[in-house]
Amino acid sequence: MRHVLFPALLLALLPVAAGAQAHPLVGTWEVTYPAGFEIDGPSQRARAIEATGTLTITATEDSLIAVLETPPVEGLPTRPPSRFTSLRVSAWPVRFAQRSPATLTINGRDEERTAISRWEFTVDGNTLGGTVSRGVEGFPSPTDAPRPLRGKRIAPEG
Repeated sequence: MRHVLFPALLLALLPVAAGAQAHPLVGTWEVTYPAGFEIDGPSQRARAIEATGTLTITATEDSLIAVLETPPVEGLPTRPPSRFTSLRVSAWPVRFAQRSPATLTINGRDEERTAISRWEFTVDGNTLGGTVSRGVEGFPSPTDAPRPLRGKRIAPEG
């Protein structure tokens, strides 16, 4: 009877083991992305400020969690690590969303607002691609358009 139960148990566990396989995005990435914008007041022309940071993606039962750590970037305030979650993981590109405080300096006066970032990732082996779009609630600007990002895997899951 043991011989019959063992193969049945193995077959029953096979879908669980297959489902536990790591998502291709899981791991640690060096990513270069538009970290902010400098906007010229009169022309409303935006210049992207690029940054390179470390993006660590982990999997939970039904979503992916990303943590982005970026060293100080000239022209931008120092930022703590950013944490954002996936909107869906069953299709490509995988989409993440993040809300964070933002300070706008308008005519020499600082105003606190909420920034919304939308990240889309694609992966091809150890190469990361995608876009990031950022906007500020109540403040339409040329920074809302998706901008490309790129990265490379620096450590696998684990």
